[in-house]
Formats: sequence, structure tokens, C-alpha cells
Amino acid sequence: MKNDQLYVNEVLCGDLGVEVGEHKLLLSFLTRNEKDLGLFMDKYYNGNVVKNMIVFQRHKREINKMSQDEFGIMFEENEVAALEKLFQEQVSERDIERMNKQTLTYEEIYKRHTKHPHESLNNVLKDNLVKTTKRDDSYLIQF
Repeated sequence: MKNDQLYVNEVLCGDLGVEVGEHKLLLSFLTRNEKDLGLFMDKYYNGNVVKNMIVFQRHKREINKMSQDEFGIMFEENEVAALEKLFQEQVSERDIERMNKQTLTYEEIYKRHTKHPHESLNNVLKDNLVKTTKRDDSYLIQF
């Protein structure tokens, strides 16, 4: 990211009231270029910046979808770039270390992401995702 863009994002974060570090990182990541910044401000921002960032992140995940094979090829070339494209969030060295410590393959990461597409990389690495359970309606009165 260019220094002037980083400055613009710091100013933007201040203007929008983004104070939490991880929210600043996400907003800066999602609005790395003028096109994305304009799209966020014009179509997604309505005053609730955290909620708006999450919706915008989901949009960017959707338009940047890739197949497992595409992800695998990109992952072999550059793990960080592949993970950032898949999750649409900044990936740290700590994330890579955690992934390597768990010996997760790109297939496992992709599968977890596909099963829980709105989760962050952090949650996918923790694998403490909410398990989908079948709703039990047996207690309801049947007519």
C-alpha cells in the first residue's frame, strides 16, 4: 500500500470514527484503491461503519471468488496473497505461523472457508466455527 493511501485511510478512519485497530486494518485493506474507496462510500456506507465494512467485505469476497484449484495455484505461489484474496482481509505473519503450526493444507482452509464463507481467517484457523445443527421442532404442537 502506498504511503499516501495509508495516510488517506488514516484520515478516513478518523473521519468515520473507526478507533479499534482491527477495524482500521480492515477498512484500510478493503479500500486500498480509489475505486474501492468510492464504492464503499457511495454504495455501502450509511453511518454504521463496522456493519458497513462487513457487508462490503462480503461483497468483495463474492466478486473475488475462486475455485479450489485457482486458490491452490495461487497459494503455492504466494500464501499471503491467496489468503487475502479469499478472505478479503489483511493476513499477518502470525496467521501464517498459526496455519503452518496446524499443518493446514490449502484444501482444508478452502473447505472451511466454503463451509463458513462469512468467517474471518482467524476463526477459520481456530476451527471453532459454529456448527450448523438441525433445528428440533418436535416440541411444537402439531395441528
